[in-house]
Amino acid sequence: MTRSESARLSAFASVPVRPVRGRIAGLAATWWEAGPVQGRPLVLVHGGGADEARLSWGRLIGPLAAAGHRVLAVDLPGYGLTESLRITHSIEDLADFLIDFCLTTDLDRPALCGISMGGGTVLSAALRRRGLARAVVAVAPYGLLGASPHPRLFWLAARLPLHRAAFALVAASERIAHRSTARLFADPARIDADLVPQVREAAARQARRPAFAAFARGEMLRSGFRTDLAPRLHEIDVRATLIHGEGDPLIPAAASLRAARDAGLPCELLPGGHLLPRERPDETLDAIVRAIA
Repeated sequence: MTRSESARLSAFASVPVRPVRGRIAGLAATWWEAGPVQGRPLVLVHGGGADEARLSWGRLIGPLAAAGHRVLAVDLPGYGLTESLRITHSIEDLADFLIDFCLTTDLDRPALCGISMGGGTVLSAALRRRGLARAVVAVAPYGLLGASPHPRLFWLAARLPLHRAAFALVAASERIAHRSTARLFADPARIDADLVPQVREAAARQARRPAFAAFARGEMLRSGFRTDLAPRLHEIDVRATLIHGEGDPLIPAAASLRAARDAGLPCELLPGGHLLPRERPDETLDAIVRAIA
């Protein structure tokens, strides 16, 4: 991170972020709020794997709140401090949880912004509940890839006890955690000092209650990915924007570019890899603010 980026973000460090607990879709859930209560609501949704609300979005909750938004960053089922769903689930199940979250918290047409698995979740929620949101932003979203390159291999891997063991290794070793985190960055030198400990903590949770493994079982079919939202993006009835890192090593930027072109949606490419809010927080902040203005 450059000195100017660091100074800009640190200026918002004093914005208080408070945990809120409640019941969403029958689950004990936790989310993190910041910003003016009367501000326009913005819901942030994290990705899968060793992730949770404060990990993906921790560097942007304060800046977005300081910009006047009422920010709610929610821990999805089985992540952070939120209870798990049933053993196997899909993007549609997560979208239903997000819809229930917006309704339960009485949010008036919030903007929805998600990354990776969370990107697919906000797109699916907008398709499943017309009028729910005023804007939708998907950062490096899952669910636009179309055909799986190795469907039977992915299906088999999702059903072997690999995820829990992998997360346990990440939780146990700083070196392994750093290496696995670096794979999400185009420039691993931009990994900040707080990120690896947060990844290890989130991985430890997934080793104990593997929500991502349950998601993988729900999404990886013998025939390929269960979810392909690309053919339906044109049905979203509000302003929708895709944002993607040019050097994303996990989900290729071409998937978002192709889906956005076919649906007539804007797609903004940023320098960086998959975890843009941590690798390029300044540029990601500006892109989100433009998308929900």
